[in-house]
Amino acid sequence: MKKKDLDQLKSKTVAEFQKSLSELEKEKTEQVLNLKMGKTKNVHVVSKIKKDIAQIKTLVRIKTLAQEYAKENNELKKETQHATS
Repeated sequence: MKKKDLDQLKSKTVAEFQKSLSELEKEKTEQVLNLKMGKTKNVHVVSKIKKDIAQIKTLVRIKTLAQEYAKENNELKKETQHATS
């Protein structure tokens, strides 16, 4: 995955990431089968797909952690506002 593609992915939602992940998993399965049957000579395709999957999973994890952090932060703000009032 190129740097431009990775930057574009960062703006996607978690649902869009899940869709991309399922597509990449299907593609990986097809490439592994083609490789084992000898239909393709490019053995590096599978490792590139695995790398893309890992990058997307990392972005999903970052987004979910950021959402959880923001939620906790908002709750703490509300608690401190109630305590000072």
